[in-house]
Amino acid sequence: MFKILWQKKVVIVSLVLFLILFPAVSVRPAQMLGQTLFLSIGIDKKTDGYEVSAIISVSQFSPTGTATTKAISGSGNSVNAAIKKIEADQGREISLAHCNLIVAGSGLADENLAATLHYFLRLYEMSNNALIVYTDGDVKKLLETSIADKTGATGGILETIAASDKTATLDEFYKNYLRPSSANIVNIINLNNGGDALDNLGDGAVFKKGKKILTLNPDQMRAVRMVNSKSADDIVVLDNVNGAQVILQLRSKSSKINAKIKDVSGISKPIVSINLELTATIKEIQDPVNPEAFLDIDNSSNFGIIKTALEGKITADLDSALEYTKTDKADFLRFYDYFHRYDTAAFAKYMDGKDIEQLLAALDFNISVTAKIVV
Repeated sequence: MFKILWQKKVVIVSLVLFLILFPAVSVRPAQMLGQTLFLSIGIDKKTDGYEVSAIISVSQFSPTGTATTKAISGSGNSVNAAIKKIEADQGREISLAHCNLIVAGSGLADENLAATLHYFLRLYEMSNNALIVYTDGDVKKLLETSIADKTGATGGILETIAASDKTATLDEFYKNYLRPSSANIVNIINLNNGGDALDNLGDGAVFKKGKKILTLNPDQMRAVRMVNSKSADDIVVLDNVNGAQVILQLRSKSSKINAKIKDVSGISKPIVSINLELTATIKEIQDPVNPEAFLDIDNSSNFGIIKTALEGKITADLDSALEYTKTDKADFLRFYDYFHRYDTAAFAKYMDGKDIEQLLAALDFNISVTAKIVV
């Protein structure tokens, strides 16, 4: 008898394990039988630790295939502890493979954001294409509002940023972080004054070595986009052009950057030349002194005034943005790479004994903007 049982030991052990585990499987909660996708994640630092918030989509395996989008959060004395709290609440380990948005809160401004992003990449399979944005407000509230503000799997945050305006994906952030200049520009998204809707004013946060150091206003952001982006779909508002406010629609642009080490009165100087060519149409004119004369296409002097005003504004906006490159040593347009690529030998000689910050402080800029107003 014992000999027979010993020969059947594999069958008996399998039967015992099935009887032990079957009840656990049969009473598993319904949500455990479905799928949870983390679509957006936000990180902020509070006085008592870290708060990680997320927008998730919870689906259940059912004939209807229903899914619910909601915001969740967890807190802890570290980002890892906050995520573990979320995992405990959800009853499963999380994956960020479907996450397409990362929101960094103002509490992280003085910390190295790159370290947290690397943590997500290493342990949670985060997508390299996830867009990074920054907020001055409460991350959890921003994510909760984004669901109510607009429908859609990702909430409303991504929809507030035009495709041409998106600044830094996770992949781009890391590439720039690892460059010698180590600077990035990230879109800023906040809530409106009422706190019940998203507000994208077009500001940008500049990160240096993973830490936020300054903010570019919408005009400066647009000027920077003209240099480093192929986008031309921008609106420019010119105030007080012959007593009128002129709103222009940019139709096309081309940009060229030339970085050279040049001899200036016997001294080697790093000089960056930026040439922008713009084409724009008049979208609207408000409160002109003489609307009929101002819109008369035969009156070339009016178009000349608009052309000059547009060139002057873009030049001033770009110049003010580039001043941060020198004063804050933030190479967000990657001029170091231009010197290294196009003036290699002279640049290597110039940089002997110098660091990147000395280069940026010594930069001189030549900005040329040429505009054309068309009907």
